[in-house]
Amino acid sequence: MAKTPAVIDDPYFQCALALAKGIAQQINSQSLSPLLLIAGLKLARDSVRSNLPAPVVDHWEEIERATSRLDLPETKIESLKESKFPLEPGLKKILSKAGASLEELVPALLEDVLSSDVDDEAFNTIVAYANSLGGQYGFSQITPEIFAASALAAFIDGHFWDRPALAAHILANKNYINVLLAEKGWLVSGAVPSDQKILPLGQEIVTSVKSSDTDKTIAAINVGVQIGSKLLSQRRTAYHEAGHAVVSSVLRPNVAVTEVNVISDGDAAGVTKYDHSSLPSNWRQEEYWDLLCVALAGRAAELIKFGPNEMDEGASSDLEKATTAAWHAISVYGLDHSFGPIDLSVLAKVSGNPGGWLFDRAQERLQEVLKSESERAENILRSNWVQVETVTEALLAKQKLLSNELVASLLEKGLTSSLGVQRARKRVVEREVSFAKMPGILDTLEGPVRYDTGDALVLGEKGERWPVKRHIFEEIYEPVKPIKLGDDGRYRGVVREVRALQLKEARRLDLANGRGILRGGAGDWVIDYGDGDMSIIAGDVFAETYELMDYQASQT
Repeated sequence: MAKTPAVIDDPYFQCALALAKGIAQQINSQSLSPLLLIAGLKLARDSVRSNLPAPVVDHWEEIERATSRLDLPETKIESLKESKFPLEPGLKKILSKAGASLEELVPALLEDVLSSDVDDEAFNTIVAYANSLGGQYGFSQITPEIFAASALAAFIDGHFWDRPALAAHILANKNYINVLLAEKGWLVSGAVPSDQKILPLGQEIVTSVKSSDTDKTIAAINVGVQIGSKLLSQRRTAYHEAGHAVVSSVLRPNVAVTEVNVISDGDAAGVTKYDHSSLPSNWRQEEYWDLLCVALAGRAAELIKFGPNEMDEGASSDLEKATTAAWHAISVYGLDHSFGPIDLSVLAKVSGNPGGWLFDRAQERLQEVLKSESERAENILRSNWVQVETVTEALLAKQKLLSNELVASLLEKGLTSSLGVQRARKRVVEREVSFAKMPGILDTLEGPVRYDTGDALVLGEKGERWPVKRHIFEEIYEPVKPIKLGDDGRYRGVVREVRALQLKEARRLDLANGRGILRGGAGDWVIDYGDGDMSIIAGDVFAETYELMDYQASQT
């Protein structure tokens, strides 16, 4: 008895496979699925015309029904014999089990495709919306994301009122589906056109439908919901780690953030790493409180972005770290001036009583300090929220930021998008100015700033000094006669309009081209000169040298 040849050697199969590849190319599919191979078997009939294999003839009605969901192009399909396309896992599995002959393969392919048919009005309504979305954005198949988004769109348009369980499920998972919409930039509401191209279901949806013993529509939606849940979790993690990184950069510019990532590792969904060699060996109270603020900043960033009702246990390790550090600072090291210089561990040992009113008071101070530092973290983040958003988006795009990439994300590009910005005009003032004979670094009140040869070094009335780039200086100052431009001496400021933002909390300002890092506190002003240059000015200095134009206008 002759051995049945493998299907790969069958001429009809070879023709069908080449046509399936041509269909995949036409509809922009990146891989071959069972449905595409069935479509190839159908189109191969026109190429062969005679001597059709018995399995194709016997199952022709089922082949027609299976391919009715695939809107084949009207143009002639190119036969791609030499092209290579990856196989979807479902097709690989079928070929490995039923690839000995067409007699085995054709029924196996049809069983796989037709078993995913769902005789459910709600399911088919969602598929109609998905086809509309696919036509709008040029998709080749209905992915889990498209199916979930289409379910929400159909629900918004008033469908599923007669299916309370389905409607409740969509509504309960709306946040996760909205994350998918935001990630993809889709708009999905509105009436469904009647002439939309029919797209095949993606393999993940097919698998979910086949494996579900209950509501297959909900099972299909859940695949997309799970993707949205993961995206939301990663976005939360990105905001969390950005919160740590930004607050640390503001409060501890001398402590480099060496890496920020949103890469899951064990129990951690992300991590912010610091250069521990620059941390103090003996901690002062301010440094301890800054440590607490940084530790609580991840949770604070999530709170600002997602609100108190969306908080979860993800910050538990940060709370443990902050609580431990605060307790030691208060009850052991005597760093809390309100509680006093008392080591409760010694008191417990000497008295044999690890309790009493002092321990109760220490716990009260622990709560007060942690709440205060959490609020400070929120305030700092709100004042630096543009940077938080920038770091978050960079993390989501790259998964990991090293020190240089983080500093680039912190670089302030202007005050245009900041809330509370006002117009201000510089008063006519005169300053003593000298010009740098060589490059150097000047310690300003707000932080060290690098200057180059020829830059102006301006002296304030209280002895403070700051550098100004030479080309900018020449635009905003003019020499007071008899000196000439470029000579050391007295210069008068030119009246100039700027943008100004008064700080409510600490803020870090990274100057372009690595010129320096400035720090301001509550009451100080960030100045945007409109030419790419920015600065921070102390509140009292701003009052002497600038006038708020918006304020003046409101008084007239």
